[in-house]
Amino acid sequence: MKNYSDETQFEGTNLLSIQYDTHNVEPEHTHDFVELIYVIKGTVIHRVDDEFYKLERGGVVFINIGQTHSFFSHGKVEFVNIALKSDFFKRKRDGTVDFFEYMKTQNPCADAGLFKQCVQFNEKEGTQFEMIISLINDEYINKKENYDGVISSLFKTLTLLLIRKMFEQQLNPVTLSIKEFIDLRSFDNINIKNIADFFGYNPSYLSRKFKEDNNQTIISYIKENRANAAVILLESTDYSIEVIANIIGYSDVKQIYKLLKSIYGFTPKEIRENALRKGRKEKNEHQ
Repeated sequence: MKNYSDETQFEGTNLLSIQYDTHNVEPEHTHDFVELIYVIKGTVIHRVDDEFYKLERGGVVFINIGQTHSFFSHGKVEFVNIALKSDFFKRKRDGTVDFFEYMKTQNPCADAGLFKQCVQFNEKEGTQFEMIISLINDEYINKKENYDGVISSLFKTLTLLLIRKMFEQQLNPVTLSIKEFIDLRSFDNINIKNIADFFGYNPSYLSRKFKEDNNQTIISYIKENRANAAVILLESTDYSIEVIANIIGYSDVKQIYKLLKSIYGFTPKEIRENALRKGRKEKNEHQ
């Protein structure tokens, strides 16, 4: 059985590798890195150890280090392969989540090997996932200033989307705290009723309980999460405000202006300009 090593997959000191591909058969193999495969077009049958997963567009399969993997498709297929070195998560400092470790600690089915190593996003979710992959790929190819930090931030979002979908598909709601659920859904158009329905609570009771436990309302907590993500992207990328608004779950650019003005007192443009001035100042001070 063939084993793919880090040396064959990664260039230099890179911790991440992204490849778009169209081949429809991959014989049984193992590898020394974590692998995520997202299906863009077609239907693919993946085998991970002794489990089979049939995935269509929007499907993601994730394979841990050392697992046996193969796949095939009878028709045309297009997918993107994301490979991560074993120390990818260890060397990130921004809260990037190792979803294999997360599932081990949070999923009661993990020890019994009952959770599936795949998710199937719907069309809307898949479009969002593809956009983030595309942004990561752009950073990976162009390697602009601070690209590594940008990739880390974007991959954190990507990972949270995977974890959220895994919980939705496989876990009982009681295994999640209210705050954890909101953390995973902050970039969606969620409201108090959505959250209350998930946990089986009355919306009024849920609102009161959350405020008592966290000293803030659910709505303010959701906005805070979105605002934090927006600032990171404004300060560390040159993505348009429209793209950033879409990433954090807004379809109307006016919403991100209102959000940031209310929390930080600045518009998106002002936040970006302030970050640029600060960067230039720090650069001059070190010269």
